[in-house]
Amino acid sequence: MEKGKWKEIFKGEKGKKILVICLVAAISLLFLSEFWPQKQETVPAEELQSMDEYTETMEKRVKAMLESIAGVGSCKVMVTFEGTAEYVYATEVRQSSDKSETVNGENTERQDRNELEESYILIEEEGGNKALVKTTREPKISGVVVACEGGGNVVVQQRVVNAVTVALGISSNQVYVAEKID
Repeated sequence: MEKGKWKEIFKGEKGKKILVICLVAAISLLFLSEFWPQKQETVPAEELQSMDEYTETMEKRVKAMLESIAGVGSCKVMVTFEGTAEYVYATEVRQSSDKSETVNGENTERQDRNELEESYILIEEEGGNKALVKTTREPKISGVVVACEGGGNVVVQQRVVNAVTVALGISSNQVYVAEKID
């Protein structure tokens, strides 16, 4: 459409009505979008690990990585954590607002009331209803102990410390390396 035709459409009383209707429709859509359910990615219950399983998995991964480094040899790994895993549950939020205006002569009284209700999304399982897990926050690693055949060598110790700190994102003072005895 040409520029001039748009001006003609919104010109006059009819144009103002069309403009007001469009604005009201846009505001209504924005308001109603709050009530449409949003897609939430969730973790299936069968994929949730216990803390012991998580610890064992971490230790196996670190051990496999370390045993592939020259001079390390066979090793044992212990990983310790601060606390346990934290589960974040999926929630459903309902919001309602009420606005009223009372006119008494020259005085105008306005009241705004907003209510927000949040509840957990429940799923049915064999044992009854359970809250739906949205995500899991793994616990923070507090330390790693490595006992390896090459642990008596300072160069190997430094290699192990470097590998563990980079792989797990921890500082070198959280890693202890010692020589393994059979």
